Amino acid sequence: MRIDGEMRLGEKLVVHVEKPNGTAVTVRPHLMEYERGKSLVWGGGPWGVFRGIHRFDLEPLSPGCTRLHHTEVFAGLFISFAELDAIEPGYRLMNGALRERVMDLLGNRQEC
Repeated sequence: MRIDGEMRLGEKLVVHVEKPNGTAVTVRPHLMEYERGKSLVWGGGPWGVFRGIHRFDLEPLSPGCTRLHHTEVFAGLFISFAELDAIEPGYRLMNGALRERVMDLLGNRQEC
């Protein structure tokens, strides 16, 4: 996953995703919420047709340990036509890769 754009409320982001099934998708959501070190929320799409809200929330657990809460909610008439089958496995892979990258950057191999 790669995200381009400015981290300012209302700004349009460009999110590039490569799914585990080999397909790629680019979405252009708006930044809805951003609190550095705490939360990131983007979303978009027409209400009632196809709308997605994507959240990343960080929960401090103890010194050196943080839990990522990563969710996405879709709504609208055209949800059944969307190719959402690879999303959940892709998010698990992405979350694992993010965890490894953060641990490597911090030199932290502590289990929480």
